[in-house]
Amino acid sequence: MNPWRLLRRWIIEGVTLNDDFANHASDVWPTLRRRRPAWIGVQEGKRRDYADDLPGRYGVVQRMGTEASEGVAVIYDSRQVKPIGQGVDEPQRFGHGYQQLTPAGGGILARGVAWQDVVVGGWGSRQQVRLATSHRHPLRERERWPEYDAALGEWIRQSPLPVWLATDANTKTPQPMARRLQARVRVHHVDAHFITGELRFASKQIPLKKRTSNHRAVAARVKVPRRKKENR
Repeated sequence: MNPWRLLRRWIIEGVTLNDDFANHASDVWPTLRRRRPAWIGVQEGKRRDYADDLPGRYGVVQRMGTEASEGVAVIYDSRQVKPIGQGVDEPQRFGHGYQQLTPAGGGILARGVAWQDVVVGGWGSRQQVRLATSHRHPLRERERWPEYDAALGEWIRQSPLPVWLATDANTKTPQPMARRLQARVRVHHVDAHFITGELRFASKQIPLKKRTSNHRAVAARVKVPRRKKENR
């Protein structure tokens, strides 16, 4: 799906996708090929190096080197959105990166967030958005949710752009998490989209056909306001 105009807003589609590290197959390329979203936020991707798997039109932010950082990836279609910024691992600057949110413990990997700042639109109507993905601790480690949510909320507050977060929230009722993040949410089962600032949902959550993962990928469409013209 390509972005299109609706009144003074752009709409783009994103997908949150838990790629199920226990399964050696990947649902990312079939989802990109069939759905054609502007971007995908991946969790449990630590068996894959998506930059090697995908055609050149797709940009990938995936920090290789540790299982924790490799597990989350932002994949974007450069025909629909364009990367911006020079900052690396500095959430207060425009750019891209990875930041650890909570340390490993209790047999659970460290949790972090990966992101890419992009510009959406054309014809003189451009808007910047931070696309991000993360993976909350599982239900059996829910006592760590406040620590994770607080760190993620602080990361969001440092962003110079509105944030669209695609995540496995590991809860069917993420509304308390949304309130802590000062975000709006759409969820199917435990897979969720959170948006902040002036971003608005243009659809309900859209569960996609289940493939090899033990999760369904979940799409959402988001309205991105047109940036006001600067005074000259």
